Amino acid sequence: MKLFKLDEGNQMYTVDIPNNMRFFLAINYVECGMSFQQTTVTIHHAKYHFKVQKLGDINNPNVGQYIRALVATNLGLQHANTY
Repeated sequence: MKLFKLDEGNQMYTVDIPNNMRFFLAINYVECGMSFQQTTVTIHHAKYHFKVQKLGDINNPNVGQYIRALVATNLGLQHANTY
């Protein structure tokens, strides 16, 4: 998963997050104090038990990328797009 893309026009990075449901769940779980591993397992359980195929697959590096994107966006280093 490659979230960070260099925008040549203004020399900033853009973040494209194609699955915003998974992004917001991951951010909320980490915000509550869960580790990346716990977040990954919890999202897998939600996908399985509630039959939400839209959540797709997620792993620890994906959660780390989401956190990096959130921190960089809050520091003003990039723009974020969710769709």
